[in-house]
Amino acid sequence: MSLSKISAQDIHFSQFYHAFPQVNPALTGIFNGDMRFSGIYRSQWNAVPVDYQTFNLFFDMKKLSKKIDKNNFTGLGIYIDYDRAGDSRLSLASLGLAGSYTLAFTDNVLLTGGLAIEGSQRRFDLADLEFSSTTGAGGTQVVDPTTENFNRTSLFFLGVNAGLNLRLQSSARTKVDVGLSAYHLNTPEQEFDATPTTNEDVELPMRYALSLLGSVKLTERFDIKLHGLGQLQDQYNELVGQIMGKIYLNNEFAKELALSLGIGYRYSNNNFGNDKGDAFYPALQLDYRNLTVGVSYDINTFDFNVATDNRGGPEISFIYLIKKVKPLSQFKNCPIY
Repeated sequence: MSLSKISAQDIHFSQFYHAFPQVNPALTGIFNGDMRFSGIYRSQWNAVPVDYQTFNLFFDMKKLSKKIDKNNFTGLGIYIDYDRAGDSRLSLASLGLAGSYTLAFTDNVLLTGGLAIEGSQRRFDLADLEFSSTTGAGGTQVVDPTTENFNRTSLFFLGVNAGLNLRLQSSARTKVDVGLSAYHLNTPEQEFDATPTTNEDVELPMRYALSLLGSVKLTERFDIKLHGLGQLQDQYNELVGQIMGKIYLNNEFAKELALSLGIGYRYSNNNFGNDKGDAFYPALQLDYRNLTVGVSYDINTFDFNVATDNRGGPEISFIYLIKKVKPLSQFKNCPIY
């Protein structure tokens, strides 16, 4: 194996609608409450040696505006991303800050602009890698350690992300968010250089995302939820779509207990040159008062399923909202349902 540079695309999730900072910084503060904790964990391809472990943790809060317009508000969030994959244990760890400002044109139309700045560390480990300099005839180990010369096995970089989100809502159960975002506006360097004489720069390409997160109330006890995401990063593109049915199990206290069942499909062209699909995934979600827990499982549909036995991997997510009880003298309505 000859290796001169290592690069990677961004992390992704099947339950992208719970990975807010990965979809759009403008989703910061877009929820019905005062504070929100969320997390999502993904394990992919455990059946093969190049398995992926990925998670995101996010905390955000919002504050209604007092001086400009009582219905406008700001959002502030902090998040952690981590991803590790393969024999090289190529990893990405990020810490980011996100901020947003929402203009409430009416009770039903809100426009949010968001900005995020993140610091990231990408690294890999040579210990379990084999190179042409260490392997002889028949794959025998002939030299230890490798003579490959890497200037560095880790790098730190800053990223700048921005987005817009339009919220259209008629009730707490009928609403849609349409968002457009761009990541790595500064295209940071992404090169682990094993050949110091090269003059070629390797930059992390910008990623563009278009998202749609919608819900429609059909009956007193049933909603339809639609989630869509399209992403483009250099030559890599991804389309994800999902439909879910949400059933309110407690008719007297409808918001206390609800079960959602759905199916999603992801198409991408980043799987070993594959351009015929990626995976479909069943998903389940349970809502109880201020807590949401989601579970999904990827089933591969491309040629690599020979190795994975169609098993892409599980994903689990959670959201917990905190809604403060304010004295009547200080009460202000939140424009987000």
